[in-house]
Amino acid sequence: MRLITIRTPEGDGRQVADLAFSLGIKEVSISVGRTFYTPEQSDAKDVVDIETATPVAHNFIDALNKLIPGLNHPENLMFVGI
Repeated sequence: MRLITIRTPEGDGRQVADLAFSLGIKEVSISVGRTFYTPEQSDAKDVVDIETATPVAHNFIDALNKLIPGLNHPENLMFVGI
């Protein structure tokens, strides 16, 4: 199993979830996180967590990169083995 965590601009998490569902992933979690750059400067992000089998995870990442080019960046995407 793999845990995939994707950070998108606030409000875009639903687009990622819809893609996951279209690929047969059964459960997606979306929460709102805040990244602080300084004590005064921050930015809200949707944090999407998906736990799925490794082959499905790879298919999802490939489809996600086509949907949102450039998202496969260490600050936006984390791919973890469980």
